[in-house]
Amino acid sequence: MSMLCSCVSRNGTDNSPSIAESITGMIGKQVRIPALTSTFLGRDSATEHQDTVLARLIVYYDSTSCQTCRVNNLYEWREIISLEKSSDGKFELTMVFAPTEEDAVNLRRALARSRFLHPVYFDSERKLLKDNPFIPSHQAYHTFLTDKYGRIILVGDPVLNPNLFPLFLETVNTIVEYGGYSEYQASASSTCQ
Repeated sequence: MSMLCSCVSRNGTDNSPSIAESITGMIGKQVRIPALTSTFLGRDSATEHQDTVLARLIVYYDSTSCQTCRVNNLYEWREIISLEKSSDGKFELTMVFAPTEEDAVNLRRALARSRFLHPVYFDSERKLLKDNPFIPSHQAYHTFLTDKYGRIILVGDPVLNPNLFPLFLETVNTIVEYGGYSEYQASASSTCQ
């Protein structure tokens, strides 16, 4: 949690919030997951296991990033997928792509070729960002960990940032240990002050 509190660099424009301000604006906010259905490897919906999942990592790839490039690197998520499989349904990885209408067919083909064996959801209407306006538009803020109640508790990509991965694992384990987040929130708040 200290990494979240100590980040103070700016993104280069006077009117833009700093990284720390953007992350602070997200922490504790409840994410509304729209009614997305799986378009690849078929789970019924992104909210199918909402009652049993204690921690959820949401990864959102919008149309501003090269989505087929992202598909080519999905193998990097194997450790997180292993964590999901070994968690007895307490941790879930939710991967959401928001392709343009023109890109949806190419994205489906790329996913089929990749042999990535994990459900993927499509958000062609970009409802995840529309329903959660506190999430900044920059891709750097589109990977975040939520608790049992959908509240954001960690922001950042543990796959791309090796320094974040140990904190991510520790946070998931702590949330699972506490059976949600309410008890964990009290101890984390005192750490950041």
